[in-house]
Amino acid sequence: MILGGILLGLILLPGTLQPPLAVFALLWFLNGAGQAPIAIPSSTLLAEHTTEANRGRAYAAHFALTHAFWLVTYPAIGHGVSALKAPLMFTGAGAVCLVIAVWTGLVRKAQEDHVHE
Repeated sequence: MILGGILLGLILLPGTLQPPLAVFALLWFLNGAGQAPIAIPSSTLLAEHTTEANRGRAYAAHFALTHAFWLVTYPAIGHGVSALKAPLMFTGAGAVCLVIAVWTGLVRKAQEDHVHE
């Protein structure tokens, strides 16, 4: 999941270079590929750590929580684009994503006794 976050951050960094449309399309494709290592493991973690009876509630809570963050970040990015223009905002969002992913990788507590199949 952390590598997916790092990939997402790196993909957005070239925004200030205003790459040609073909390069931008490739970067956007890679952005989608970077989301997979985040979305798939999070769903797997929910499935592995819930009982069948509670799984629906856990997925609903996950859905609500992710959308609550989107409720904040989408308007923030929109206002940032208005103030800073899209190329700089792409790079800024990538830098924030990269910092969060790297920080998470550095401070997370490794648990050797907790293994996922």
